[in-house]
Amino acid sequence: MQSVFSIVLAADGRAQVNGKDLPSDDAIFAQAKEQHAKDPELRAVIKADNAVTHGRVIHVLDLLKQANVNRSPSA
Repeated sequence: MQSVFSIVLAADGRAQVNGKDLPSDDAIFAQAKEQHAKDPELRAVIKADNAVTHGRVIHVLDLLKQANVNRSPSA
């Protein structure tokens, strides 16, 4: 079964991964890298509040890419 790395970006700047608060968006990288090491098929799902800037979402996508985590399930 494929694991999901669930990211929530809140309008007030908070970030959560799998329901746990993180101190910053950059902490997502460490979590993603750790989870990817355990499951190379790890896939990420991002839920961002409408007030979250496009730049912030792109930054998180870049962090996931650096950790070799794909955004969506492969076809």
